[in-house]
Amino acid sequence: MFNKTKSILLSIVVASAMIVTANATEIRIQKTSKNATTQPLIYKTAELLPKFAAKHGIKDLTVTLVESSNGSTANESLLLGKLDVAIAGINGFVPIFDKDPTKVRLLSGWETYDSWLVCTDPAIKTLADIKPSDKIAVKALNAGDHLTVRTYAAAQFGNAQYDKLADNMVVLSRDEAFQLMVANKLACGVIGSPWQNNIVKMGKAHVVGKPNGKTTFGFPNIAYTTTKWISENPQLAAAFVEAQQEAIKEYYRDPTLAIAVYLKNDSIEDVTPTDILLMKKENNDTYSTNLKPALAAMKFMYSIGMFTSPNGSLPDTDKVYDSKMLK
Repeated sequence: MFNKTKSILLSIVVASAMIVTANATEIRIQKTSKNATTQPLIYKTAELLPKFAAKHGIKDLTVTLVESSNGSTANESLLLGKLDVAIAGINGFVPIFDKDPTKVRLLSGWETYDSWLVCTDPAIKTLADIKPSDKIAVKALNAGDHLTVRTYAAAQFGNAQYDKLADNMVVLSRDEAFQLMVANKLACGVIGSPWQNNIVKMGKAHVVGKPNGKTTFGFPNIAYTTTKWISENPQLAAAFVEAQQEAIKEYYRDPTLAIAVYLKNDSIEDVTPTDILLMKKENNDTYSTNLKPALAAMKFMYSIGMFTSPNGSLPDTDKVYDSKMLK
């Protein structure tokens, strides 16, 4: 009787352990509608993911794209278990990683692209020409646009003065900033694509800050998740990366196909795949799972004192991402 009871209890424990470690049959991925940089690859990855999940023994996977317009909302959903994978700028990942490195992990790189600082005043040729009264539009403080200004400021004035232009910052949506700059009522802005491309083509603004590949670099978007999710879903995590890698190959074989899906799904009118492709080429917008750009951005953020890890340096990479995931 004792042995039988013991056997039953052991079976329950084993079954419970299997439930805990079994890969989920749904994956919830962040999307931001009308974002021409991330969306084409998101849709293609989502399309391919069930096939790659099946190779890892996960049948009938449901892929759910969760709308989230900013990193803060995505992070909250991620930590509450309402989102499995966030796809956003490195600036969204670092604050929650820095607060508790045990909770989140980089999953893969997503892309890098040039984010420009554009100005309407022809007298502003470098950041040194920006006066205290000149306002610089960013979408949110301490987000990707703000980080871009900081990288240009650090390159111009030295790392210790990365926040020299903090008092010039003004928070505006990219549409608002674009309209004000077109009306010549705003000095400068980091307004992203396609706004940065369009306003320069219109002759209403010119580029003051642009990555040079030596002291300033393209801005990285990344895919990241919680330590809990990746440890409970290792096969699904691997399938995600594999699907993304295949999606990137398919994108570069014919980028117009993936862009056309994005334009249709997000109801983008009066824009052609050729228009988007040209914009992405102008921005050096490159898809890759490589995490080197993201790690370089993290190193910069720690080195200038934006974040406060021990010794002011990037933690060991094995605490940031699983190197075995990206072969």
